[in-house]
Amino acid sequence: KGVVATYSHEGIVPAGATQATLGFRVNTECGCSGEAEFTLYEGSYTEGGQTANRVLNPRFLSGLDGWGFWGEGQASLQASDGPPGRMLRVAAEHVETAAINARYFPVTAGEAYQVTFLARVAPASAGSGYFTLVFLGPT
Repeated sequence: KGVVATYSHEGIVPAGATQATLGFRVNTECGCSGEAEFTLYEGSYTEGGQTANRVLNPRFLSGLDGWGFWGEGQASLQASDGPPGRMLRVAAEHVETAAINARYFPVTAGEAYQVTFLARVAPASAGSGYFTLVFLGPT
């Protein structure tokens, strides 16, 4: 269900940021509640005009190594039906949470960045969550 699409955001790394993580949130940390069904093919973070993805295991070739999933929703790795690699299928009822974070990676304050998620999101999932990028500082 849904169409494979690229969800991306560009910006400037905030002052004081030294690390970041990316992931998703369903029915948590969002004031939202709804059924969710989507497939995540890849998470990517690039910075400063470089093309190297800083996310470890971005296409799940090594399973969930470098990723931490939590919540009551279901997440399963499967052979990709799209781009090379594996895909993470996620499903949650309106009362279930689901979330994931990638392993922290280094960032440079003041640099331009682009975060991208390649995913297929079922239309019925609208309003149940979001893809996220979180910057962290030394404290």
